[in-house]
Amino acid sequence: MFFTYLGRELRRRSRQALVIALGLALGIGLTIAVSAASSGVKVAQNDVLKSLYGVGTDITVTQTATRGSGGAGSFDIKGQSQTTTGTKTTSSSQDTASVSQGSGTLTSATLTKIKALSGVSDAVGSLSLSDINVSGSLTQSFTQNKSSSSSGSTTGNAPSGGSTSSSSGGGSFSAGPPSGSFSFNQTTMEGVDVSDLSIGPMSSVTLKSGRELTSADANSAVAVVTSSYATQKSIKVGSTVTLGGAKFTVVGIVTTSASEDYYIPLAEAQKISSETGKVTTVYVKAASSTQISAVASEISKTASGSTVSTSAELANSVSGSLASTASLANNLGKWLSIGVLLAAFLVAALFTMSAVGR
Repeated sequence: MFFTYLGRELRRRSRQALVIALGLALGIGLTIAVSAASSGVKVAQNDVLKSLYGVGTDITVTQTATRGSGGAGSFDIKGQSQTTTGTKTTSSSQDTASVSQGSGTLTSATLTKIKALSGVSDAVGSLSLSDINVSGSLTQSFTQNKSSSSSGSTTGNAPSGGSTSSSSGGGSFSAGPPSGSFSFNQTTMEGVDVSDLSIGPMSSVTLKSGRELTSADANSAVAVVTSSYATQKSIKVGSTVTLGGAKFTVVGIVTTSASEDYYIPLAEAQKISSETGKVTTVYVKAASSTQISAVASEISKTASGSTVSTSAELANSVSGSLASTASLANNLGKWLSIGVLLAAFLVAALFTMSAVGR
């Protein structure tokens, strides 16, 4: 009998029932959506942090670059031999690997001291490099006339986009404005300690094809490339790439949320960058989670002038925007859901009172 009267009332007031049902469904749907968004933000936050300090890493040690650190840059251009009159073409292709901008280096002696500290279970170093490749050609037309009675030579610089002419004795020289094009390509790479990949940059990567680096690759010119960069540059397992002027064979493709394009053995990274015995980051694993703070304090004393960050501190420093996003989603969604639910119940109450009054 109850369900008979219920069905009859719903049919008589189908519009009111539909409005109430939609209001309740909207409120419940918003609550579920906010919960899902909050969980998604937390997962994204964990992925970002994992790529920064790697799985199993408790402490990272870095060195800020000092003013004037890093060698002076150079660019070599080799040209064709000059003739009396004609066009001179100069061409260049230069590939240089250097420590990433803003990063300083720590010595292998510092790494050894950190490993020897009480409470340190393991420590490995990595070297972050930027590889810059510049190639192109420059063309300039010129005319040189020499008198049979005298000879001379002139050296000078022409203004950009202009021409120059000079004479000495019975000779003259004129040159037109230079023209040409150069291409610039920059890639990033991480030199990793292949003797222990359980902590550090490669601890958070996932193998997609080929193989990962192993301890047998310590002195081999091999590389692992990230999936996104491999797709962009059409690189496959077995391809040969040039890094820092040296040829490397790609042995694997991995997926990661980190920003590096390549992973290569640490010894090879030190070789192509002339940074023998140096690293930019030390990844430390504490023997116990209760010792992390004490170990970090000891490292600060041992590696004077370096920046020592624990996983918790790093999480707080880099997850600010993610935390703000999560908080905004939670608060906004929560009050929006409450408002919709209250409105739905209010409408239901009004309809009920109206029905009772009639």
